[in-house]
Amino acid sequence: MKLFLALMLFSSTVFARQYTQCSSDGLYSVVNLPTLEAGTLFLTQGAETDNHALMDLVLKQTEKAALVYSVVNGPFKGELHFPQDVFGKNVDNVNVTLFADGVTYDFSCFSRVYED
Repeated sequence: MKLFLALMLFSSTVFARQYTQCSSDGLYSVVNLPTLEAGTLFLTQGAETDNHALMDLVLKQTEKAALVYSVVNGPFKGELHFPQDVFGKNVDNVNVTLFADGVTYDFSCFSRVYED
């Protein structure tokens, strides 16, 4: 009985992460959010180039429609706006916006929740 309870407790605390893959006019990104508070952003111009960057995301604020993350430890200062209603769900059509050094990038994405 004790083993059963221990297994039930462990299975109810399984870790999930939000994985979102995006593209926008030759720029590709992966947003990985293991928690609501922080994650990573990977940007690339494609597999055939060496132009890529991996940055940390930290939750800055929660707006009515979006979670706003600050981009830190990257080649630019910026914000990533992630739709609040997508977090924790599998969604085939997601729009994510990146504001970087005065330029706006609108990404078309799909998003999945993975149990790790």
